[in-house]
Order: sequence, then structure tokens, then C-alpha cells
Amino acid sequence: MRSFHRVKAAVVATAAWVLYATGILYLLVARRLKDRAVVLMYHRVIAPDEMAATFSHPGIVVAAETFDEHLRLLRRYFHVLSIEEFASRMRNGGTMPSRSCLITFDDGWSDNYSRAFPLLRKHGLSAVVFLPVDYIGSGKRFWQETLTRALLRAVRNGGSPSCRRLLEQVGLHEPYPKPDDQGKLQLREMVGRLKQASPAMRDEIIRQASAVLAEIEDTVGDVDTFLSWEQVREMAAGGIAFGSHAASHELLNRLPIDAVREEVASSKRDIEAMLGRPVIAFSYPNGDHDATTCRAVAAEGYHVAFTTESGTVGHGDDCLRLRRVNVHQGAASSGPLLMARIAGVL
Repeated sequence: MRSFHRVKAAVVATAAWVLYATGILYLLVARRLKDRAVVLMYHRVIAPDEMAATFSHPGIVVAAETFDEHLRLLRRYFHVLSIEEFASRMRNGGTMPSRSCLITFDDGWSDNYSRAFPLLRKHGLSAVVFLPVDYIGSGKRFWQETLTRALLRAVRNGGSPSCRRLLEQVGLHEPYPKPDDQGKLQLREMVGRLKQASPAMRDEIIRQASAVLAEIEDTVGDVDTFLSWEQVREMAAGGIAFGSHAASHELLNRLPIDAVREEVASSKRDIEAMLGRPVIAFSYPNGDHDATTCRAVAAEGYHVAFTTESGTVGHGDDCLRLRRVNVHQGAASSGPLLMARIAGVL
């Protein structure tokens, strides 16, 4: 199965390169983005030596050297918009310049500062980072990374009662996944399915996971951290814009309406207080939204809000349900593959 996926990836990469080298991709992108824009959705930019240490899903990770290549291509072929220009054109009917692009980051990971920010400055490009404010400068971690880390440790040390309890709690029984990269991915996929679990059940699992991590000596460095407010202010001074990703990063369409309003309002208030500038953009955690959450976002004065649904955007689209194109290493490990993804052909 792995060899099949490798062959498939090689075929796709070759096709993208041929389309790129012949100029066909350029024409396809120009046609798709005539009077429209593509909003690129990044999350994490990680150095090669950090890849083995992260417990984030591969679908939100791109290598630093790949991101560098992406930016070189975007600077050469695209009109990269600021969030202010993007929002103004979306709301006021301005035609998008040909091949318009907006670069966004969800979650506010610390590598947005250490890896992405220097590369954006190198290429003279802007971006907007969406912050879940309860995590910024807090030392807290997302529960998905915490649980995946604990499950992998439990698989490797499955003889202890606490490890067995944790594994049973998430439905794992012997034979366990192997404690290698493939096993880590299997565990991460399992953790992703817990997004729909009740908060009470999830909290109990996280409590057990924290106990396992406290019990087992963990020698792998923790790269799954978030920005500090000091880093946010430095990035803002360097031309990076910031928007809200709510406060707690909970799925807003599963919260009571009063909690939704507080999430939307308090996050905007906190970022504006820290940076002294208006926050006009919102990104729905996990992309989950409904009519109620959209009304709450509009009521707080956000100009635009972004989902995780794939596609391009232009004047006439709902400014509170804007589509993006997710970018990660597995789907866009080169400039031609990024172009193909933007063109919608691969």
C-alpha cells in the first residue's frame, strides 16, 4: 500500500511539473482566478528536524523549504493581497486583480513566528494569522496533540495500568498500532474522530492522557506550542495581520448561543487591546459554522469570515462563508503542485 501511494505521488508530481513547464498551469490559474482570488490556508511551517517531534496531523504541516518555494512562486506570479485590501474588495464590489491571493494561517502556532515570519519578510509578502486567544501566551496545548502524544507513549509502555486504561478509553486493544510514524498517523486519525465526542467524555480522556504523560519520561522536544503575545506584537510590527480564531477553539456550532457570542466578542476585544488596531477577519475553528455563528460574527463587526471549504472567492460571495484552499506538505510539496492545487486540477 505504501509503495502504491509513493508511485501515485510521483505520477502526480510529474504531471504537475509537465503542466507547469509547458505553461499550461499558468493559463489554468489565470482563467480560474479571473476577477477572483484564492485564499490559501496554512497552519504550520516546520523545519525537517522538527517533523518527527510534532504530533499535529500531516494535513496541517508544510516543510519550511517548501513554504519558501511557495512564497517565491506567489511573489512572482500572484497579486498577494493584504487582509484590508481583500476585505474591501469583497465588501465593496471592487474587481479582484488577476491571480489574486490571500495568505492565511490558522491557530497561531509558535512556528508561525520562528519559521513562517522570517520567510514572509524575506519575500516581502503579507499574511493574516488567526489566533485562538485562550492559547496565546498561555503555555496550553491543543487537546489533539496532547492526546496523540500520550497514546503513542502508552503504546510504547502499554504494561502500566494507566496506559492500558487510556488505550481502552479510546477503544484500542491489543495488538496496538506500532509505535512508528505510521502508527502515530493512525493514532492521530483516531484522535481526530473524537472532535465530535461530548466535552465531558473528551475531558476525561485528556485527564487520563495528562496522567500518562506525567508518569512516563518524555525525551522528545515539544514543538507543538503557540505564539506568545510578545511574538504577536513583533509580527504585527513587521507587517503581519491578525484575526480571530475564537477564544477556546471549540466548535462554535456546538456551543450555546451566549457562549458563541462571548467567544466571538472576547477574542476580538483581546487582540485589539494587545495590538491597538481593529480586527476585521474571523476564521471558524475547524471550519464549523452555521447561520447562528455567522450572525454572531456579523454582529461583532467582522468584515470577512473564513471556512475550510475548498474553492475560490469573488465579489458576490457570502463574506461570512468564504472558501479557502488548504495547503500542506502531502498535497503541495513543490511550486508546481501548489499551482496545480490552486488551479483545481490535481
